[in-house]
Order: sequence, then structure tokens, then C-alpha cells
Amino acid sequence: MENGTNRTGMPTAAGILLILSALISLPFWLVFGFFFGAIGAGMSMIPGFGGAGGLLMICSTIGIIISIVVLLGGVFALKRSHWGFTLIGSIFGLFTIGFYISSILSLIALILLIVSKNEFNSARMQTTHTNQTNTSDRRCPNCGRVIPMDANVCPYCGKKFEEFS
Repeated sequence: MENGTNRTGMPTAAGILLILSALISLPFWLVFGFFFGAIGAGMSMIPGFGGAGGLLMICSTIGIIISIVVLLGGVFALKRSHWGFTLIGSIFGLFTIGFYISSILSLIALILLIVSKNEFNSARMQTTHTNQTNTSDRRCPNCGRVIPMDANVCPYCGKKFEEFS
């Protein structure tokens, strides 16, 4: 990268872990909502358990919404964009409770995201820098980085050239 930051696989790994976490927890909450909602509806006939079905459906709906936020966080991590939303998705993933493995996957993803925060910023800075290149600059035909127009050697990859192609 132009600013010296190396790209690692940590955001990609975090994105995959968050998507797996969401794909594990989403069916859990769907089954929870429908199965226990039906049981809760049956329990409404028992005195003292009148609101059990509604309460279980509300819990299930919250779990589904959290799982969707985790899924979107994973997609953003794969794209290395929206670090804040990706971080929120991984934190929400801690509360998904999808057979408990979802929480563990989200914790690992959270650690990877915190460690690789600079990769999200550097991707944005590189895009901004590329859009603001000077007309007196050109790109190295070997590595594609922006170099001065009068350079005979690329300062990044060392490629020597006499005439820019």
C-alpha cells in the first residue's frame, strides 16, 4: 500500500467469522421464535402464563435483528469498509447465543478487527489519495503505484524504465 501499511487477511477472516456467526445464530432464533412461540401460545391458556408467547416472540425478533446486524458487519469486514459498523456487528455477535459458538466466533472476529483497524483506514486513505493525484504524477507500469513523472526508477518496486509506456 502507498502509506506503508501491509494488507493482512485479518479483516477477511473476521468477516468470514462474523458471517458464520450470523448463519449459525439466525436459524437458532428463527426456530426459537416459532417453536417456543407456539408453546407460549399454548401456555397462554394456563393461568399466570398469559404473556409467555408474546415475550418469546419479542426475544426471537430481537435475536433475528441482532443476527442481521452481525451478518452486515461481516460483509463490511470483507469489503474493508465501515469499520465502526463492523465493530458494532462483532460486538452484537457476542450476544447472539446461537449454540454459544456464535459468541466465540464473534469474539475472535472482534479481536481481529481491533488489531486490523488501520487496514480499514488505509483503504479509505488510498482511495482518497488516488483521487487527488497530481497531474505531474504517473503510475508505475509494474506495481501500479503513483510515482513522479520524471522518475527513472520506481521508488516502491525498483522497476527501471527509460520511457513511460
